[in-house]
Amino acid sequence: MKRCLTLLVVLFTVPGCLHLAVSIARADTYIKLSLSKARQACAVGCGWSGDCQVCTGGTEAPYCVTPDCNNCIASGECGFYGVQIAPPEPEARKAFRLESDIIREIARAHPRFAATLANINVFGFDPKLRVYRVHWTPVEISSDDIDAFLDRHAHPGFFEQYNRRGRELNRLIQKGSLEKILYILTVASSKNATMISLSVRNDLRTIPADPPYSALEMTLQDEDAVIGTQGTVKFTKSTWHIN
Repeated sequence: MKRCLTLLVVLFTVPGCLHLAVSIARADTYIKLSLSKARQACAVGCGWSGDCQVCTGGTEAPYCVTPDCNNCIASGECGFYGVQIAPPEPEARKAFRLESDIIREIARAHPRFAATLANINVFGFDPKLRVYRVHWTPVEISSDDIDAFLDRHAHPGFFEQYNRRGRELNRLIQKGSLEKILYILTVASSKNATMISLSVRNDLRTIPADPPYSALEMTLQDEDAVIGTQGTVKFTKSTWHIN
């Protein structure tokens, strides 16, 4: 049985930014993507649409992509997740991805750290963005849940329940009786390696559902990278530790 696919493309502008919003509706799922070409840096932050977390950009810009109601990732420029149309820079490294087994391994130590990597991994880590501010609703996540974050289309039932619980907690956050979780994730490249650092900006006592770790450090060596047919880079190994 064939599945229908509808594609809607809308162009609009904000001072300093050209935004391209793409909405894809399928019979069994709905995906919304926002690609942004930044003529200059413009503020991107996280906000609310009802009781769902969303990204906002500029003064009149639309919401950027959020993977679900319980997570928002914002960079310092117009763009999201490393999905960013920019002038070609031959010397700059392209966005890269992590092998899923690396993320599964980290999930055994800290599921939310791993889920953060899985969400960004969908489009790739962009060294040009350097810093991602990651906002989480404190819905409990277990290591058994990580495959859902790695392949969202295969686990729609999980995210229906996950979003339902997240909306309840988001209403408490909006009332001021609960705190969002904030991570700062940075990407840095050297001649032969790439480093990913993630730090928790909350008092760990306010997030008892998560393991009591405040940081993740990863080193990815160029020799462990595989180049795909489209020039995509995927790292198959990593050295990492949490503390």
